[in-house]
Amino acid sequence: MYGSSGYKVAIARTKNYPDNKFSGAGMAASIWNPPVKDGQHSACRLKIQKGSDILQVDPTLYGDNKARLFIHFQDQANGNWWLFMEENHIQIGFWPQRIFTKLTSFATNVEWGGVVYSPPGVPKPPMGSNFFPVLDSDYDAYCRAITVTNDKGETMNPTETTTFVNNPDMYFVFDVHNFKHHHFVLYGGPGDQIQV
Repeated sequence: MYGSSGYKVAIARTKNYPDNKFSGAGMAASIWNPPVKDGQHSACRLKIQKGSDILQVDPTLYGDNKARLFIHFQDQANGNWWLFMEENHIQIGFWPQRIFTKLTSFATNVEWGGVVYSPPGVPKPPMGSNFFPVLDSDYDAYCRAITVTNDKGETMNPTETTTFVNNPDMYFVFDVHNFKHHHFVLYGGPGDQIQV
């Protein structure tokens, strides 16, 4: 997807080990509503993947510019992937195991951060707070308290992560393991916009 025309990311992700087995992931995220138009979208994303099977929510499905928060976990009992929100895990919906080819068992990769899309010929939109991160969670877009759930159902801080930005002139990411006593991914950027 990173090579796909129009998509730009600023993410932290789990290291790509062949024996990775994730049954879920989580985060608390800051909510920003950067201006988008003309088929663009800009989002904070938690992505769970194995091979070509990906779980994420595409903001273009809603037909508006409202900010949304989402999170995914897999049900250990039957393999369905659930969408929960808030600290008390309100069940919003699920993806049944039978619709996947690779995610019928465990995911092998998880990533947190920002993603934007712009159709060909349309400027790239802002990501997050519209500014490059400055290591201040009052101003930066962030994913905080990021977690993964292993194959035994244990939730833990992912200690081995890497970062990736496919256009550092427009976007940036910091992966900070002990920032304000949490694991933070701070991301953002102006896109093709000029910062004031």
